[in-house]
Amino acid sequence: MLGRITFCTRAWDLRFAGQEEVNYKLSLQSDLAKYELWLSLAIILTAISTLVPVLVTQKQRPDAPFRWAVGDPRLPYFLIIGSIIVSHSLTMLACAAKRRGRLQRVDLEIMGVLSALHVMWAAILGSRWVTALTHEMTPEEVWGDNVESDDSEPTCVVYLII
Repeated sequence: MLGRITFCTRAWDLRFAGQEEVNYKLSLQSDLAKYELWLSLAIILTAISTLVPVLVTQKQRPDAPFRWAVGDPRLPYFLIIGSIIVSHSLTMLACAAKRRGRLQRVDLEIMGVLSALHVMWAAILGSRWVTALTHEMTPEEVWGDNVESDDSEPTCVVYLII
């Protein structure tokens, strides 16, 4: 049954019949690798510019400095942002290898979709607002400042990706 669904879905996805589709996709692979590489670089720089100031501020808090401990409600935020940096660094390496003629079997379309999904879920689950609420605390208790703007951040990220 699953094979039949996959076959039908694949048939709907084709822009051209037969070998023309394969040739069309192959003609775009170099450009797709270049764009995916630059997009991943932009995502990494954005994640680092978001992560570092928050981490420094939280480590310097006199009332509750951040510790890399399991019970700290800020830990999921930092791990999720860190996962974005790691996964998009691997994406950049894969794109660079693809452009140099290696990793020919890697499908960059699927990699791009998975990257977008990762960023969307990270924005939703890793916002400072959500990480505080999942630990049944107020965001002010956890972060020590007003994080009301973080409530709308996941919506903006999802909107930009879609």
